[in-house]
Amino acid sequence: MRLISRILLLLLVVLPVSAQAAWRRAESTHFVVYSEEPEARLRGRITQLEDFHQLLVRLTDATTEDSPNKLHVYVVRNNRALSTVRRMGRDIGGFYAAGTEGVLAVVDASADGLRNNEILFHEYAHHFMKQYLTAAYPGWYVEGFAEFLMTAKLEADRIDIGQFSEGRVYTVAQGRWLPIERILTAGPAGLDGEGGAAYYAQAWLITHYFFSSAERQAALRRYLAPVPGETQVQALTRATGMSIDQFTRELRRYIGRGSISFRRMPRAAPVNAGTIQIATLPAAADDLLLLDAALRLDLEEADVAPTLQRVRTAAARHPRDVLARRTLARAEIFHGNRAAALPLLEALLTELPNDADLMYLRGRLHLDNAEGDDAEAELRLARTWFSRAHRADPNQFQSLYRFALSYMNEGGRPSENTANALLLAQQLAPQVVEIRLNAAMMQIARGDVDYAEALLRPVLTDPHYPELAAEARRLIDAARATPTITPASEAD
Repeated sequence: MRLISRILLLLLVVLPVSAQAAWRRAESTHFVVYSEEPEARLRGRITQLEDFHQLLVRLTDATTEDSPNKLHVYVVRNNRALSTVRRMGRDIGGFYAAGTEGVLAVVDASADGLRNNEILFHEYAHHFMKQYLTAAYPGWYVEGFAEFLMTAKLEADRIDIGQFSEGRVYTVAQGRWLPIERILTAGPAGLDGEGGAAYYAQAWLITHYFFSSAERQAALRRYLAPVPGETQVQALTRATGMSIDQFTRELRRYIGRGSISFRRMPRAAPVNAGTIQIATLPAAADDLLLLDAALRLDLEEADVAPTLQRVRTAAARHPRDVLARRTLARAEIFHGNRAAALPLLEALLTELPNDADLMYLRGRLHLDNAEGDDAEAELRLARTWFSRAHRADPNQFQSLYRFALSYMNEGGRPSENTANALLLAQQLAPQVVEIRLNAAMMQIARGDVDYAEALLRPVLTDPHYPELAAEARRLIDAARATPTITPASEAD
């Protein structure tokens, strides 16, 4: 089947602005989605996400064991709402973030609606690769994988894979090309706007080429199978039998015919998305839901004070609401007055004694207080609350990570208990780079440099974190060059 390149005219229809819509929360097997969309639209969106997840499982060597932690997705109405969670440019339609306080995606519905879920699918493809695919992939494939799959069309009777991305086709057909060696060996960092566009377009094209036939997919698997000491250029030649110049000509021939192939997979019945639960959130969500999401990310310094003030003002309008009080407590612990957070948490835990998130926040409060004169007492309290949170929710990676960090900050060789907590946190949230780095440093301290290097390999090639990739390389090189000294362990 051929798809002829064409430019589509998008007609923007201006609709009357309705009254403030209520926030809804939809939950399925792999996702929690928040949106102000009508319930039917929200149900369709989360069903499409589950369908897309199942497609990725079929197309990859992903483990079939589901992550116990669901991805939280915030579908916002416009770029202004998007920037409430993280300050973004006007041309950005969504982002994915994985940090020590949470893993989430935010999508501007006004942009994604015109692109048939492409932004949402792109961000989830990144999450899926980091969560379920354990290999260390080259940067071009990390981006090319998301670019290639984001155009999937999921219909009731068929799935189309590999349809062209208009912007990427235009760039590779009309724009400048980067040398293929540059695509294979480095990410987009350091490129200007035109160079960055070329990088993503060529990454998409290479991925599309490799997925276009069974023979080329076999070549891709050979390329991605690591050979010690082999460069990316050598790997490409080994996998395809082509030199860089030959491969470049082959790509130009592939895209230069005026059409590209895509796959159509018929299916007898639409996807079974499982049970989907939808609830309307209280009015406080209008003021605080996105601010609560922002607090789970690393705020820019310039945004800390304004965000804290917005939370305080909004929470005052909803003095009895659980979300409002929880968000206020989180804001005070992370960026404000920790003493003000304590009575909030005490009252909330009286009402919700089995809430693991509240237990975690109580632990964070004491851990952050451990910088003062009562450090030992505060550390004991922090560890007690982190342990309670873990018992309440064994899959909450935040409590495991902070528990382990409370011992690692004391120095010395980590105990088995500390190591187990940190490694479990890393397994539960493999996409969080900070946890990977600390787990690797712990393994180096324990004398297991091979394990540490295995943990760091995905960071080395991830195009999203060039500075952390450099830090990972320094850690590995230093560990390989310096014999490990094993100090006495602490007692947990």
